[in-house]
Amino acid sequence: MRKKIDVLISIDVDPAPSLNLEDGVRQSVNLLGKYGIKATFFFVANHTSPNMMRLVQEHGHEVGCHGLNHDDQEELHQLSYTKQEKMLSEATILLEKLSGNKIKSFRSPRLKINSDTLQILEKLGYQTDSSLSAQRLDFFSSNLINLKWLIMNRLPYHPDMKKIWKKGSLKILEIPVTAFILPFISTTLRIFGLTFFKIFFWFLYWEAYFTKKPIVYLFHPHEFLYNYTMKFSWELFIPNKSWLIKGAPFRRLFARQLLGPEVYALHDRFFCWLSSKNVHFKTMSEYQLQISLPF
Repeated sequence: MRKKIDVLISIDVDPAPSLNLEDGVRQSVNLLGKYGIKATFFFVANHTSPNMMRLVQEHGHEVGCHGLNHDDQEELHQLSYTKQEKMLSEATILLEKLSGNKIKSFRSPRLKINSDTLQILEKLGYQTDSSLSAQRLDFFSSNLINLKWLIMNRLPYHPDMKKIWKKGSLKILEIPVTAFILPFISTTLRIFGLTFFKIFFWFLYWEAYFTKKPIVYLFHPHEFLYNYTMKFSWELFIPNKSWLIKGAPFRRLFARQLLGPEVYALHDRFFCWLSSKNVHFKTMSEYQLQISLPF
């Protein structure tokens, strides 16, 4: 019998002011529970309610930090050490107060960090970060094309203090979001469909089988709440400065053709299929505890 592959399901609970985000979290928890999946929910500190936190914790999921506000002022990779430390400290204190537990896992807003970020996280007691994405040509998100991702480690590693895409002496464990040109995230699933995504998974599965790396999947609760599709407009293709923060808006044309219930049903079919494979679902912290990597 083949060994089981570790699969880490991660949920970024991004702000969604016009939607009932608590309902999105509830749907996510119910869907994961249907297939016995334990996951890590990354919460934005100033957009988290006690009810959302309770929903997640009562079902045995891990609570992680996804920043303080997740807004245009929280571009961590562009901020000074002092500003980052203030934001990250405040976010950590708020989430630990809400959860009653030590927060050990982090994912940055829009997957943007620098060497200061990881040093601050380590100082605050974090044990894992999942903000980088190896071998990803990022035309889906606000990073556009991050060339350093193309040369970074695909396996979890302890980053260098300055060149964070390389191995080094930091104690925090970097667990990259899985990608191979395309990211293994819900946007890819929605654009290319379930059949393609299953094929993509099998490619990643065999890589994980031989390298012992985990497969990390990412989705958002607000995706289950979409109530409108995006209409075509030439204005979406006109470059402006906001592209550097929020990414090219025309990419949403491809991803926003499914409404919330359809996105939920798509994930239901995917998780049903995935749970029948030879995989072991773990939280970020559970994975970190089981491995011992040399520095």
